[in-house]
Amino acid sequence: MSLGKGLEGFDLDAVLAGWGGSDDHKLRSLVAELDHDRLLIAYVRKSNPTGHERSAHYLRGQELMPSRIIKCGFPKERVLVKDGDTGKSGALPRQFRSDLDSTFHLMGEGLVGTIMSVDVARWFRDPSLKGPAEFVQRAGRNKVKLLTHIKGKLILLDFNDKKDRETFFD
Repeated sequence: MSLGKGLEGFDLDAVLAGWGGSDDHKLRSLVAELDHDRLLIAYVRKSNPTGHERSAHYLRGQELMPSRIIKCGFPKERVLVKDGDTGKSGALPRQFRSDLDSTFHLMGEGLVGTIMSVDVARWFRDPSLKGPAEFVQRAGRNKVKLLTHIKGKLILLDFNDKKDRETFFD
């Protein structure tokens, strides 16, 4: 776990589906709404480390998201990249996924203002919805927002807003 980890060598001008493309106007406006005094955790979720051959564009988009957010004005020293859960199933409880578990702990300590992730649908494969409900509850209590894609749109969810909670569970 290191601040700014994995940011070196990325092409900040790469046009990637989903994170603003060549027009960063939407992302810049969302960055302005974020808490710049607390951490932004970029949670990279991949099924396996060799996925580049099968889904290179999608995975490259996840890897570039921290660089894109910094390019749009978020302080680099406040970005924490979490990519250690690669290959671990979303069906596992968070306690068996070290990066997701440490994210929960950092949220509970009030150190996180935003979590950014391309594919939150892959975080939890929990039919009971206990994991997602616990996440939403902790995020709301600690005023943590989620910057993600839902239905092809880049959005910022505030879990203290009922509509945003419903959007997350849809």
